[in-house]
Amino acid sequence: MAACRLDASLFDDLLADYREAKEREGKEVQRGEYGYHRLLEAFGGRRADAIVARDVEVFRDRLMQALAPASVVRHLTLLRAILNRAIRDGRLTTLPTRGIKWPKENNRRVRCLSDSEEARLIRKLPARLRLLVVVDLNTGMRRGELLALRWKDIDLVNRIITIREAKSGEGRRLPMNVQAYEALSALRRAAIRAGGAAANVVAFRETPVFGPSAEAMVMALKRHFGRALQAAKIEDFRFHDLRHTAASRLAMGGIDLYTIGELLGHKTLTMTARYAHLLPEHLKRAVAALDGRKAAPAHRESRTP
Repeated sequence: MAACRLDASLFDDLLADYREAKEREGKEVQRGEYGYHRLLEAFGGRRADAIVARDVEVFRDRLMQALAPASVVRHLTLLRAILNRAIRDGRLTTLPTRGIKWPKENNRRVRCLSDSEEARLIRKLPARLRLLVVVDLNTGMRRGELLALRWKDIDLVNRIITIREAKSGEGRRLPMNVQAYEALSALRRAAIRAGGAAANVVAFRETPVFGPSAEAMVMALKRHFGRALQAAKIEDFRFHDLRHTAASRLAMGGIDLYTIGELLGHKTLTMTARYAHLLPEHLKRAVAALDGRKAAPAHRESRTP
């Protein structure tokens, strides 16, 4: 038994045990694949009890050269969680991440998909998640808002989505653009072919748009979204960044911040201000509106008596 415990102290084994436990609990994170891969690159093949604080600092500094601070924090958090679990199970006695200075996260982080990244991601997603992502990129909805949608909230005739309860506590109505309309129409056609609407129209109106349930879709996202990101070679990206992508594209299209905030359901304009730097042309047009005024002279020449 003692030899077994010695073998189990390899970092690779601790990571594998942690990963399996999280998968059993249904808590596998979207960015887990990247984190596991980088941790194995840094510490694979080593005994966990041989890892010291200096090793963790070197790992942190190397990540800081390639990733945003928030992403580095997520990697360090994953490392700490793996080692903490090993301590809890009696397979490790000290925590080498203790006392390590973590980079400061920037809550105003904006990570957006490029057009080529979007195309690669869409190709790698399962069909139903593909349509969900398309709707999100074209509405900027929060994940919870998307998964709470029922068919009664989708008005394909007038092309309106009704969000009945938002994070801000207030509902809102969103117009659909062509891409959102086509994605939702495809989902509805698929649901009708499956017999949902024909069997009971009233019950169908209460069924989730991205079914079979919000809980099932959360699990599907955890299972497939991260894998699709990895397959598409897209790094430092979260599901919530689809919302940032929609907002950024609105800003770059010249839409004013007030309207962007209204579409996204922001409670204050401060929340929308993170996209202000994407509005150079819009701001130029706004200032140019002052050119139509007849300016008063900046100064008057003095007259000699």
